[in-house]
Amino acid sequence: MTTDHREIALGKVIRRARARAGLSQTKLAQRVGMTFQQVQKYEKGTNRVRFTVLLDLSYALGTTPEAMLREYHEVVESQPIADDELAPEDRDAVRLMGLAYQVDERTRKAVIDLLSACVRSDADGS
Repeated sequence: MTTDHREIALGKVIRRARARAGLSQTKLAQRVGMTFQQVQKYEKGTNRVRFTVLLDLSYALGTTPEAMLREYHEVVESQPIADDELAPEDRDAVRLMGLAYQVDERTRKAVIDLLSACVRSDADGS
């Protein structure tokens, strides 16, 4: 498996959360029942983090998966992504997700409704 920007971004989030919690890789590993080498691989982005592992890590770090995913989106938005790393539509999707987290829930729902209406309109040939 090759390391890509998503694993690297999530690794940064895990490392930052661990630093905020004041834990070493060894202490975090003990809390979630894994080796410090595994924590190290997650933080470097060399291993993918399964959702259940993200749950365990977030709770051990005194945060929530939602908070970690919000920070993940901030990291992805702040990292320049080379043109050859993402297809244009994927780049747009990442940008949309990052922007969606910056507006209130009501506005986000209105934008989603608008996009849904556009998709329906395109599908209907209108």
